[in-house]
Amino acid sequence: MEQPDDAASWLARARSGKMTESESLDLASWLSDDRNRREYEALNARLQGLEALRSHPDILAMREEARRPAWFRQPLAMAAACVTILGLSASVLFLWNALPGSSRDAGVVTALYETPDGKTSTVMLPDGSQMLLDAATTVRASMQEDSRRIELLKGRANFVVAPDRQRPFAVKAGDRTVVALGTQFEVNLAEHSVEIVLMEGRVAVRDADRSRPHARDLVMKPGYRLVAGDGNWTLSPVDLRSLSRWKDGLLIFDEARVGDIVVEMNRYLPEKIVISSPAVADRRMSAVLRAGDVNTFLSAIDAIGIATWSHAADRTYRLSEADHKKI
Repeated sequence: MEQPDDAASWLARARSGKMTESESLDLASWLSDDRNRREYEALNARLQGLEALRSHPDILAMREEARRPAWFRQPLAMAAACVTILGLSASVLFLWNALPGSSRDAGVVTALYETPDGKTSTVMLPDGSQMLLDAATTVRASMQEDSRRIELLKGRANFVVAPDRQRPFAVKAGDRTVVALGTQFEVNLAEHSVEIVLMEGRVAVRDADRSRPHARDLVMKPGYRLVAGDGNWTLSPVDLRSLSRWKDGLLIFDEARVGDIVVEMNRYLPEKIVISSPAVADRRMSAVLRAGDVNTFLSAIDAIGIATWSHAADRTYRLSEADHKKI
């Protein structure tokens, strides 16, 4: 297949979801040119603005135009087609903030990405980096001339970072920040902690508030997981083959707190699980579960005596102390 040589063609290829690893590397190389990158980011920003307005009659009309045979020769039709390719698995709120005294192409591109319960989504960022968002996840992304800033507001995301030594890629989750130049890692924002797993490359993790006493810094190596919370940082080796199976719809827990398991399960459930007792939340168990398979989970905790459950009138699953513990 002929390699694209303009921003519109590259963006259409990236949004198609069919890019090979070789094409991804070619895109990263093409984006290393400042002019190419500005054109790509500006076009992507406009397309995301259209996505936010996809129900407008004018946008719908452009989509119809995009279906005509000559769609690839018309910029507006190309924009509409790319909006269609974006799909509906993640909602996008687009914001454009022009830098004072700068042109539109040199502005700051900011977007808010959200996935609903039970749905994951893959997002190609303007710089060529890729985010895989787990269910019930919210991320704010800001692409600037000298930096790439991501804030994980809720949930979990896996990042494959396009190399760009001039613009560090920083992910803020809670009061921790992960900085990478070109690598693959995962960040999970839990209720009382932040979990970071490094698959490839190297990342630096630091306290977001550098003014706090005893602010910490840590450089991670591949194959390790960092859990930071309640003043403690715990670094341990992990089996990468099983750790990120959530991307395949499989949840694997090894002596995990029931409370943490419930948080993971609830990302995929329209009817949530509620724990009535702190003692139940602190119990531990191992399990391999399909995302959304509430019946298997409830049957397991009942069978091994961790808790009893009931389906309440408010359409939640309530976990309570078992009358006779089997563990």
